Amino acid sequence: MKKEKKLKNSLIMLPVMIVLVTVSIILIAANFSIQGYILRFTGKHIEDRFEILDAYYNETGYEGYYEQDSPYVLYVEHLILDNENQIIYPDEAYESEDSWKLITEIVKKYEKGGLFSSEKGKIRVNNKTYFYQTKQYTGEFDDFFIIKGREDAAKSYVVLAYTDISVIAGFLRFLNFVLLAQMILSAIAGLLIVFLINAKINLAFGKLKKYIEKAQRKEKLPQEVSFFYQEFNEVARALFQMSQMVEEAEKKQESFFQNASHELRTPLMSIQGYAEGIMLDAVEDEKTA
Repeated sequence: MKKEKKLKNSLIMLPVMIVLVTVSIILIAANFSIQGYILRFTGKHIEDRFEILDAYYNETGYEGYYEQDSPYVLYVEHLILDNENQIIYPDEAYESEDSWKLITEIVKKYEKGGLFSSEKGKIRVNNKTYFYQTKQYTGEFDDFFIIKGREDAAKSYVVLAYTDISVIAGFLRFLNFVLLAQMILSAIAGLLIVFLINAKINLAFGKLKKYIEKAQRKEKLPQEVSFFYQEFNEVARALFQMSQMVEEAEKKQESFFQNASHELRTPLMSIQGYAEGIMLDAVEDEKTA
């Protein structure tokens, strides 16, 4: 009994699990797709900044760097550290207090060694999300950029480019919340639908069971029935036809026995009469009798 109940509960939960798994896959796929797009989108902006830095590094210049009409949707900043992890660009004197605090927080993460385990990624600083990318240059610092310069004066520098993607990250969190809420609501709706269907099936099974029990007791069955489901109705119709066939067979059997009894009774009564006559010596010609 327990095994049957457990199996029934498993069958009831199966559609709900399918819905949950489907929505979970959609949630994960959406996250990967959106995060991949964010990485490509922000990475393109940062790559454009490194293209400028590379142009200055190779002493080819880049006239578009100071153009007012920037094609950037996200504003990219960069900082430069020397081989002792000291900030050499930008200069604290030319930065606002908030901007310098952000730069120093990023450098602190760099000094801990956990930030740049990969060349690019996302970080959280001061409750904001930033996308970053690092690159090493060997050359001379010219107050703003790294250029190749003389080999005897070349030093190693790390350039970190970063951009604020807090708005995009916030939208992604909101989207995750919406998808999660959708998954929960889908699960609740699925459970409700499954339990309603299960209750309906149980009711139909109960009615079908009573119908079968009436047939077992040989009670008169109604020809037209409704069990909510066409399959149950077909079973009831088949049972009704079977009951009619059994009733018809029983009537034929009863008629046969009545006819056989009648046909046998007449000669048997005649034989009985002659036998009694012989026993009582009431028959003159026993041989003929």
